[in-house]
Amino acid sequence: MAPWIPGLIAIILLLLINLISARFFGNLEFSFAIIKIITVMAFVALIAWLLVSGGHTQFGPISFKNLNADGGFFVKGIGGFSQGFQMVIFAFIGIEMIGFTASEVQNPKVTMKKAINQMPVRIIIFYVLAIIAILVTIPWPHVSVNSSPFVQALSSTGINDTGSIINFVVISAAVSSVNSILYSSGRLLFSITWKRSGKWNHTFGHLSRQQVPRNALIFSSLTIACTPIITLIVGDAAFKFISSTCTSMFLLIWLLMVLTHLVYRRQTATEQLGEFRLPLAPFTDYLLFAFFGAVVILLIVLPSYRVSMFTALAIFIILYTMSRFWQKQPA
Repeated sequence: MAPWIPGLIAIILLLLINLISARFFGNLEFSFAIIKIITVMAFVALIAWLLVSGGHTQFGPISFKNLNADGGFFVKGIGGFSQGFQMVIFAFIGIEMIGFTASEVQNPKVTMKKAINQMPVRIIIFYVLAIIAILVTIPWPHVSVNSSPFVQALSSTGINDTGSIINFVVISAAVSSVNSILYSSGRLLFSITWKRSGKWNHTFGHLSRQQVPRNALIFSSLTIACTPIITLIVGDAAFKFISSTCTSMFLLIWLLMVLTHLVYRRQTATEQLGEFRLPLAPFTDYLLFAFFGAVVILLIVLPSYRVSMFTALAIFIILYTMSRFWQKQPA
């Protein structure tokens, strides 16, 4: 079977799910989330128990000393540290999706505040603790870059048949990511074309009987379905190219979000602002803008990410030009 066939089937199924209702999408995402949460928490708890009980692997004892082994932190210098920014930021892509769901929750003033405030705790549990658990189990020079580090860490402890379990979780997480991207991209395309003049705006700014942006979702799924073409162009480097280009694109999006918030705060009177505000604004806005801008410059400077950054800039310009063209089309 050609590798693109399972992907195409998955996209069709996810499109059908998104076309049914937002509730159906939410129930599916909840199921995916439960799988990931239980797996990560069980993994962290197991490694913590082995750490306390003096567990060993083929690489030696499970210990915090492994965090500082073989040269310790920054062993590759500031250059090695800088190379990691791209993948770290890529892991956070989609965090802005919380905002897209505001219009489809029953009580956004309560739900959105709770979701945003819980995000730092979830990052600590599912990112920081999971990475620490891997690195106390396997010294960083021995972590494989060609397979799942979770599988490698569990396999090194002597637990059998962990590969199939983790691979199932990885596949479900990948499907969940595509599902979330399809949901958010469809809503975003709908929101920027809603109540605007022009044929294309009327097409994408339309809701079906199920109150979902059907046309925008179909267009988004067709766009996602075209991604295997990239593998025909760049081959095995497709994932690196896609991940780095997505990182670059979202850095530009986040920069625009910060600018939008700055303009919003300047044009809105204090008494008209909601109770849930960005702390220390606008200073935090300037700090965020400086950080994201510095990462953009970093990706341009680093030769391995330069093409991806310029590709993202070209895509941004093309999409902006297309949006301006659509707005000028007659109704």
